[in-house]
Amino acid sequence: MQGLLTISDLHRITGKPIHTINYALARHGPLPIGRVGILRVWNQANVPEVQRSLEECAKLRKGKGKSE
Repeated sequence: MQGLLTISDLHRITGKPIHTINYALARHGPLPIGRVGILRVWNQANVPEVQRSLEECAKLRKGKGKSE
């Protein structure tokens, strides 16, 4: 799987929890470039898009923040 990234690889690159990455990808993309068996895969060029998706989710969460 040279050059292909799974959710676990994206987790290692971004340092974010896997469930957060799954949510960000489902909500904001990017779509996977394909599948290897049951695994969804992205390529290295998708990493900046994944990081933007994670940032967008963080902004939305802060907008709905807790009132303290």
